Amino acid sequence: AVGRPDVTAKFHLLELPIHVVVAWVLGFFLAFMFDRLMALWVFTATILTSTVFVPIFIGLYWKGRKTPLAGTLSCGLGLLSVIVYYITIMSLGEPDELYGTFIWTFELGSTSISLWQEYALFFSLPMSVVGFLAGNLFGREAVQ
Repeated sequence: AVGRPDVTAKFHLLELPIHVVVAWVLGFFLAFMFDRLMALWVFTATILTSTVFVPIFIGLYWKGRKTPLAGTLSCGLGLLSVIVYYITIMSLGEPDELYGTFIWTFELGSTSISLWQEYALFFSLPMSVVGFLAGNLFGREAVQ
């Protein structure tokens, strides 16, 4: 395994069923958090985009320094920001039956701002970039 030469293929074969069961349990419970299949699909697409888009594309096209910590922090902050955003919108927002989503409307000065549940990428992608930059700043380069 990359980065862990002591890990054997046999270990990975024993580890795989555990990961499959954990993913299934998480998916099973996640399915009951949403009333509509489209909302669940948008959530999972947001999670996927927020955790892999930035590290993969910056990793492929960034000519500068790249560290393992940058990829880890990029994925972690992207995931964390989606979870925090969804919890906030579902807690403070109101369900909208017409669109099948949650919308949090609040006043900022004299302006009314409405944040839809689907706007998570506007916050999570910048957080993923921040994680990548912080990981590059504080992380050590991988040994080849």
